[in-house]
Amino acid sequence: IIDRFAAGVPMRPYYDTHILARPHLSVSPHFFGWLAGLSTHIRVISPDSVVNEYQIFLQEILRSYTDMQ
Repeated sequence: IIDRFAAGVPMRPYYDTHILARPHLSVSPHFFGWLAGLSTHIRVISPDSVVNEYQIFLQEILRSYTDMQ
């Protein structure tokens, strides 16, 4: 998080093994690509519109692989 958004990102503990970060950012395919590169080690939990947009992004990637046949 700090490498991507700098040290000024508000963060706090979230359960025992996670952190909650609230960066101010522009949602874009580049942002979603960065998220995808972190695999299951990061998760968008809000706002719902960004969660939905990221799900669509991932579904389109998966669909591009299933439509190859």
